[in-house]
Amino acid sequence: MLRKTTVLSCLLIFGLALAAAENPDPRAGYAVLDSFVGMFQEMSQKGTGGFDVVDKALQKIMADVKKAKAEGKIDKIFYARMTRLLAVVRLAVQPDPEIILGPYIQKEIAEFVREVTGEGMTGDGKRGIGAIAEAMAQEIINLRIYLETLPRRAELMKSLEQGLLPDKK
Repeated sequence: MLRKTTVLSCLLIFGLALAAAENPDPRAGYAVLDSFVGMFQEMSQKGTGGFDVVDKALQKIMADVKKAKAEGKIDKIFYARMTRLLAVVRLAVQPDPEIILGPYIQKEIAEFVREVTGEGMTGDGKRGIGAIAEAMAQEIINLRIYLETLPRRAELMKSLEQGLLPDKK
């Protein structure tokens, strides 16, 4: 038991060191999220859309995400979750006239919806657009909460040593 505790403590300390090594700027993450949400707001207001429009906008946002990651402005956690969100949106609008990619697309989207909302796919439409929209909104909120807590992450990781309850000393 002592060996397990020692190993877990070492891993926790190593994890804290790795987390402290990254110094992301929450503003870069907010800018990416604003671009993403703004893309949908613009399409809604102008009545434009379709795969080509969405794909072009997603490619620009993905380039911004990659650049921010390369510059160290966003961390690997935000990067992974944001790229997953972008991929799901692209899959949801991906034309598949031959129905070749359909099962793969449906599986990936259903997994995203289940992981984010805790529920299976429901809703009308070929790919359950209502469930996808709900999961996307929830993931945007999750990413925003992640960015809001970035400045406190090191403190929160340290608190794991004392336990998870805030008033426990």
